[in-house]
Amino acid sequence: MLRRVLQRASTGRHIAKSYYLASHLSPSLPPKCLFSSSSSQIPNSSFVEQLEDANKATSQPTATLSIDRSGLHTPPEHSHESTSDSELVKHLKGIIKFRGGPISVAEYMEEVLTNPKAGFYINRDVFGAEGDFITSPEVSQMFGEMVGVWAMCLWEQMGQPKKVNLVELGPGRGTLMVDLLRGVSKFKNFIESLHVHLVECSPTLQKLQHENLKCVDEDITDQVDKRTVSTLAQTPVSWHAALEQVPSGVPTIIIAHEFYDALPVHQFQRASRGWSEKMVDVAEDSTFRFVLSPQPTPATLYLAKRCKWASTEEVTKLDQIEVCPKAMELTQTIADRISSDGGGALIIDYGMNGIVSDSLQAIRKHKFVNILDDPGSADLSAYVDFASIRHSAEEVSGDVAVYGPITQSQFLGSLGINFRVDALLPNCTDEQAESLRTGYWRLVGEGEAPFWEGPDEEAPIGMGTRYLAMAIVNKKQGVPVPFQLAIDIVFEPTLLVTKKQVATLEGVYNNNKHINAVVLISINILGSQPKPSAPDFDQPRLVETLHQFSVEEEEEEKMGGFLSSLLGPGEANADDSSSSSDQSSVLAFHSTARWQLHFNEAKESNKLIVIDFTATWCGPCKMMAPIFSALSTKFTAADFVKIDVDELSEVAQEFGVQAMPTFVFVKKGKEVDRVVGAKKDELEKKVQKHL
Repeated sequence: MLRRVLQRASTGRHIAKSYYLASHLSPSLPPKCLFSSSSSQIPNSSFVEQLEDANKATSQPTATLSIDRSGLHTPPEHSHESTSDSELVKHLKGIIKFRGGPISVAEYMEEVLTNPKAGFYINRDVFGAEGDFITSPEVSQMFGEMVGVWAMCLWEQMGQPKKVNLVELGPGRGTLMVDLLRGVSKFKNFIESLHVHLVECSPTLQKLQHENLKCVDEDITDQVDKRTVSTLAQTPVSWHAALEQVPSGVPTIIIAHEFYDALPVHQFQRASRGWSEKMVDVAEDSTFRFVLSPQPTPATLYLAKRCKWASTEEVTKLDQIEVCPKAMELTQTIADRISSDGGGALIIDYGMNGIVSDSLQAIRKHKFVNILDDPGSADLSAYVDFASIRHSAEEVSGDVAVYGPITQSQFLGSLGINFRVDALLPNCTDEQAESLRTGYWRLVGEGEAPFWEGPDEEAPIGMGTRYLAMAIVNKKQGVPVPFQLAIDIVFEPTLLVTKKQVATLEGVYNNNKHINAVVLISINILGSQPKPSAPDFDQPRLVETLHQFSVEEEEEEKMGGFLSSLLGPGEANADDSSSSSDQSSVLAFHSTARWQLHFNEAKESNKLIVIDFTATWCGPCKMMAPIFSALSTKFTAADFVKIDVDELSEVAQEFGVQAMPTFVFVKKGKEVDRVVGAKKDELEKKVQKHL
């Protein structure tokens, strides 16, 4: 499923996207949202029938149908599995019949997902391998643990308030919250401050969350209501149908993971005379079909607002636009809450940092199906417009700041997921280790896992760049972790820190007060020894804790990657110009001068040089490292070189490196080829090609 979901581009779906613009389009629509007929290039179709204005009907309440074959797309054939209508299908048809006309795609989507009796999310468990789709928390426990690190850091920036509402929107099975609470359970002050609030409308999922969080209901003296507590961390838990029901007046941390993508979207397409909204109607054969609204709809106001937030060039090149009014409204509710009560929100979802065009999709049992086929049996979702989220938050309050989006790979990597893998692997069986590696790749990788040797159809597909992370915080709290950091600031397990590195970190701390929180939280979660007691998150305690880990220079051979992208390879290698291991022929350069000397010497020969531009915080780079090493042993006629982009940034800039990993092929001092990304097969083929 992940392969198909993640490789499916949002602009590649054209399932029955059909629209028509009424000549009397609302004058409130900005000029840059209007287009002349000469600019419309849309193929013909005979599928969608346009509804005429119902107000013109004189004898019957239902609208007269006429055929408009211009500007339309032809959808695939329906394949209804049953001949009798389900309760939800009857309900949808009843709404359309009662109104005497079609409903919007957004209303159709909302009914399909959250209808109280037959909605997709209401009466079933749709998550995981046995469900219809897989989310990041279901992939690996590390996702929830890293989100816990983020929440801890935000709490520290908030001044360690005694009471905090920890809110999750759409928690699914509760997996993310389970891993979060378990990961931070040893932080007494933080745990004791929390009251968990789960915003969930499905009774079935509420029961699953209650079970997975190991909740118990406690009677409260002199009160009728019972108090529910998660025994994972002795934290009170409450359920709500909407965010507005969560008590206010307390600092709030909100987590919205794969929540925005399920909010209903309105779809518009540019036709010969402008924009029109697509609607859902019932065809003569009683199946659902898309029709066109001949008049401006209420959602046109949101289209106008979204267009105002975009540049003329961005809108002009689009034929289709999706807008999500509920996402705008939810964001404004979040921003209002954060502005008045303090705190922040973390939004992680698949989407784009700009206008979204034609992304609505249906998934049933990990396969794409027709959006209108057997409603209620498949999940409907759409790409999230992160730019719209930013504008919505900034519009409602000047007291909040929005950061990101950054990729999920950057977000998790900066919070220490690489080192979390290292901490877990020693205690894993072979089967668990393989599961850990594939889960890690799905979270931070891109494309197919280069280490996979099983069937192609089962290859792990990385979602590290498909998913984006954004934070909305109260301005008083400063920039949230890790959005302000361009460095990796987590501990590698069982590492030893040198005294010189401690001194260096003390200097860095003066310029970034948030480093201490990430370091101390990571120490505890990742299991480094010895474990400090509950931290106070102040500078003196940070330095004291670091000195507990400090050793003399002669013991540095045990040191791993402590603040590796900030401090380099460590004191033991500080004077080394290059290094290589007995297991491979890879040369690692730590000095620009030595690299330049080697490079100049290579210009005089025809020998191929393969340069691996890598970074310690880059998850895909870690996956490619053993593969690159193996290639160096296999192809001894070439020089294989490793360069850390943070360590030798000027070399990376010289070669125009903008993403990691990047593999550059050089002959006689000139680049002859390159591979960007963790692409094992392509890398080997190009090595063979240029030898």
